[in-house]
Amino acid sequence: MKVEKLSEDEIALYDRQIRLWGMTAQANMRSAKVLLINLGAIGSEITKSIVLSGIGHLTILDGHMVTEEDLGSQFFIGSEDKLQWQEYRRAKAGLRPW
Repeated sequence: MKVEKLSEDEIALYDRQIRLWGMTAQANMRSAKVLLINLGAIGSEITKSIVLSGIGHLTILDGHMVTEEDLGSQFFIGSEDKLQWQEYRRAKAGLRPW
């Protein structure tokens, strides 16, 4: 696998990691591909850390429906998603008269 050199901007951005792991390791991070399956509350934090570490490519695979509990624990869920959840909850309440 051919590892390209880091740019000056990347060296400045990832300076702390480069001091810890070295230039080759950081260049390998940039060329790495990661698949994250099931993005829950912990998965959101893991995803944030992976992205901030300078990973090259991240794919997220999650087929779960957003629940009300997810709204407070996942920063990837935006205000539009919260509105959709409220609409879903109202529609669901209309389908169940009890």
